[in-house]
Amino acid sequence: MAARGRKPASLALKIAKGETPARLGLDVPGTNLSTPEPPETVRGNPEVLEEWNRIVGLLAEMKTVSKVDRPGLVLYCGAYERWREARTMLVEEGYMEARGTGALMESPWVKVMEKAESFMRRMLSDFGLLPSSRHKVRESEPVKHDELADFIKRKSRKA
Repeated sequence: MAARGRKPASLALKIAKGETPARLGLDVPGTNLSTPEPPETVRGNPEVLEEWNRIVGLLAEMKTVSKVDRPGLVLYCGAYERWREARTMLVEEGYMEARGTGALMESPWVKVMEKAESFMRRMLSDFGLLPSSRHKVRESEPVKHDELADFIKRKSRKA
């Protein structure tokens, strides 16, 4: 189901219009930084693994990737794999195919490719990799070492 109303303006446009960073929620903390490992289904396909590494690399540069992103990345890569297969089939077989009566109809691979593209676009938006969605994603900070917690643990063990 499509979102209602206008698409939200990009962060750059909001800042250009004079919005303050505090009003935009730029001080919201993110999740802990960590790079998720690809599952076997992704590692088994070199093209999909290359896309995994590309997307995770972009998210790492933006400092927004976390191990909790793994399921979403797996779903994205599955859609990418379907998109590649559909695109390959369309290149080989063409966008139109003849029916039994001789009439031409659109190849079913067109619909497969369009659905995969739509899903990939939604996932890219969720990850903040589209211009209109980039403002929704915040940079994450690495977990800081808590010296006080370590001190309390050491003291409680001695007691």
